[in-house]
Amino acid sequence: MSTASPNPWAVTIGGGVAVLVVGWLSRHVWSVHLPKAQKWLSGLFGPHLHFVYQRYRRSKAGWGNQPATGIMIDFWVTSSYDRPVAIFRGELRYWQGWRRRTFSRIQLETPLLPGRPTELRALFPVTPPPVPDDKPFTASVFFIDNYSKRHRAGKFTFVSREPGDVLPPD
Repeated sequence: MSTASPNPWAVTIGGGVAVLVVGWLSRHVWSVHLPKAQKWLSGLFGPHLHFVYQRYRRSKAGWGNQPATGIMIDFWVTSSYDRPVAIFRGELRYWQGWRRRTFSRIQLETPLLPGRPTELRALFPVTPPPVPDDKPFTASVFFIDNYSKRHRAGKFTFVSREPGDVLPPD
């Protein structure tokens, strides 16, 4: 038998069954879901790299004897780690039709010192060109550090640049 109470969330069930159910739920949430939440929150609030882009460009390029699309992005990177960290790999993720593609590129291996902004230039010669030259190209950029942590730098839309185009000032 259930009785109404002024608090819509408080329901009194005869025999204290509600207390037992709430106790079981709280133990279950604290023992099962809290460790997952702590791991997720440590990824959000733990040490990470902060990326501020300066400029990004796209151009026609070549890689070996194959045509490619050249992607260049300049960043300022600041580390919130308490020790030096290095970026070992960069990834460019983009969609081609219904498939997600990832293009990896080795990046610099110089250490990023804690709290000091450092300039970083990422160059990605993507082969084959993912879109025709006259269409915009959208991709997300990720960097992996020497602690195997993935850092998202952002999502960028690259427009085509032909030789002779006037580029915006830096």
